[in-house]
Amino acid sequence: MNYDVLTMEWRGFGASQGKPTRKGLWLDAQAGVAELVRRAPASARFVMGHSLGGSYAVRLAQNSFLRGAVSLAGFTSHQAIGAHALRNGGCPAGLNQLLAWILLPHRFEPLADDQKETAPILIVHGDLDGTVPYWMGEEFHQALEESAFLPMPGYGHERFHEGPLGPSYLAALDRFFTDNSGTPATR
Repeated sequence: MNYDVLTMEWRGFGASQGKPTRKGLWLDAQAGVAELVRRAPASARFVMGHSLGGSYAVRLAQNSFLRGAVSLAGFTSHQAIGAHALRNGGCPAGLNQLLAWILLPHRFEPLADDQKETAPILIVHGDLDGTVPYWMGEEFHQALEESAFLPMPGYGHERFHEGPLGPSYLAALDRFFTDNSGTPATR
């Protein structure tokens, strides 16, 4: 593989300043794409994100400046991942859903109610993921008709490039980028 890469950190994560909010994270994601377009105006551009970033990569796939998006262990909604985290933290079943609904109103979700045609999407998820459940990767794939799904049996939330399936994962990424680099945006 030989690609140019632009990486970014979300506000409030890593060395970045600020407080993470869903609106702010969405603005960060859009600013990242704008910077990518500015730096590589004639290149085939893709976004790839992990976990929170994977969820926003799916939403960014509606951007006409992108040739594709890769979601690594992304979650389907803030409410769903909030309910999952509450349940894992000991909150009783049912109450976790109610609390997530109250605390995380439906805004800036990766799977938008108004989901438009998207660029091609590759969804990668480990079946042993204890952070974002595997079923969320499957749900993403089912909701996005044009997506491809790469299950990673025996893998958790990260490090897909390592271990016995690492070469297959890297080959799948290379194939996804290659197959979609020459396709003009349809929007």
